[in-house]
Amino acid sequence: MPHPRPASPPGSAARVRSGSSLVSLAAHSLAPSLSRHVYEAGLLRKLALKLLGGRPAPEVEEWVRRARSASPFAWSCFLASERCAVALNTRLLNVGVRDALRPETLAVLDSFRRRELQRMLAARGQLQALGRSAEERGERVIVLKGGVPIAAGATGPAHGSVDLSDLDLLPETGRERRFQQAIRHSGYEPKKRDGAYHFAPLAAPRLLPIEVHHRVREIEARRLAAFRSRARPTELPGIFQFAPPDQLWHLLVHAGIHHPARRSALRDWLLIRDAAAGCTPGELAVVRKEISRRAQGLLLGRLLDAALTIPGPEGQTLGTEARDPDEVDGPFRWIASGNYASAAVLIPAGPPAWLAIPVQQTVTALLSGRQEYVGQWTRVGAQAGVSSDWRILARVQGVSRRGGRLAVTAARALRLAAATGLAAIVVLRVHQALGRGTEARRGV
Repeated sequence: MPHPRPASPPGSAARVRSGSSLVSLAAHSLAPSLSRHVYEAGLLRKLALKLLGGRPAPEVEEWVRRARSASPFAWSCFLASERCAVALNTRLLNVGVRDALRPETLAVLDSFRRRELQRMLAARGQLQALGRSAEERGERVIVLKGGVPIAAGATGPAHGSVDLSDLDLLPETGRERRFQQAIRHSGYEPKKRDGAYHFAPLAAPRLLPIEVHHRVREIEARRLAAFRSRARPTELPGIFQFAPPDQLWHLLVHAGIHHPARRSALRDWLLIRDAAAGCTPGELAVVRKEISRRAQGLLLGRLLDAALTIPGPEGQTLGTEARDPDEVDGPFRWIASGNYASAAVLIPAGPPAWLAIPVQQTVTALLSGRQEYVGQWTRVGAQAGVSSDWRILARVQGVSRRGGRLAVTAARALRLAAATGLAAIVVLRVHQALGRGTEARRGV
């Protein structure tokens, strides 16, 4: 699932409708205010880390004072990137510093918080209905990633619930297509085309899109069978979830390797922390051992350590949380700043998703180092045989399989080249905002 497109700032009526052009994106990338927005969003990240990390009230109050100068648009860029408005608002209330924020700031925070809550509650209702339907057919379905805490609460979304852009579901082996058809018969319509790991996303008015998986990108087929066998029921009839250590591994690989822009996302840190909290010390040790055997083990270990700096709802810790979250944020700060800069450009320009997502991905790759950026080019031709969502490319694929692959690969290469030009400007602005050398950003 791609990183979600940044949301428009609440109350913004000045969105540039013609901003889908490359010229508009370049103009917003060069705006003098961009570096200031990134710097201010960085202050808000420090405040959020103090709040979510359970730091002492005087320390939090000091950062609230520093963050008061942040503009409403900087708050929009921060919250669109981090997707943690509900958790942040809860901590502001618990510490008693919410009223210290400016009214215009609270308006932005409340708007994002309501959106997140609406999606959480919609997801809960959808899972209840899907679970009942599956149970009536004698089936069970596994909810993946961010949907797990939504299904975990006895009376509603659990404490660790986070924002969702869709629901990812894994039916029983051999029943995936049947499950997809059952959802379609309940009023959902397919959007786009089948993907490599899931069928066409299903959508219905005022509900979250649903992706029915027949494979899971982050988990090899043989290992997925073991994950399925260890799945356990949630509070919702018919809905199951991976065992905590399996859920933890899935989240780490999903955010850490396959979606690099989300390595710094506090929303994903909260999910990882919630999964780790469900593990026994022995299970957590097994996950760490698995991390140490991977080529990107250093990155995954840092991501896990960063997430574990966030205490649980009752203040419980798992060992590394006693550290100040700001201490472990260094390797991720550049990616976070790249996300804020991307949001500051994409929110007002409003380009289509086919261009917005590559721009953000390329910003992250350029900030992460040469290997990440080269990897983008090596993936240009991957799965070029999958039916394209672009009508003209789909027609070429229908006429000639080989010609279709070449056309898709060429279109992706042109798109990545355009995204690189725009991303390079954004990355330069990030350096201006942070005022640090390139050596500080290595390691993620």
